Amino acid sequence: RVRFGSQTPVHVSQIRAFGLPPDWTRAATVAELRSMMPDQTAWVLTGVDDIADLWRAEARWWARVRRDSAKLLVASRFTDGVIAGAAGLLAYDAWVARAALAAVARGDAGRQVFNAVA
Repeated sequence: RVRFGSQTPVHVSQIRAFGLPPDWTRAATVAELRSMMPDQTAWVLTGVDDIADLWRAEARWWARVRRDSAKLLVASRFTDGVIAGAAGLLAYDAWVARAALAAVARGDAGRQVFNAVA
């Protein structure tokens, strides 16, 4: 979102680019960035062609964190998976709480967006 939505140039050192290809800063559009990414990470940008829709990619990613974390929590017995699953679910809950507060600040439009992601 910072890369495509900012009017001022963003220095690569300011952004943690986990999972992005080395030349991700050369992408001029979201679609171009998606085409550079490996399949294991490109899924998050499927159907997102405009920077205004990047919130959908973020919501999709958090939904995956929630699903994978719940699986870890249930499937793991007294292993590191339980800790990772619990941490993932706590992070998801924090994201939902932040999204709810942002939605309240935006009124009816915010409520519609929150309902779409929650």
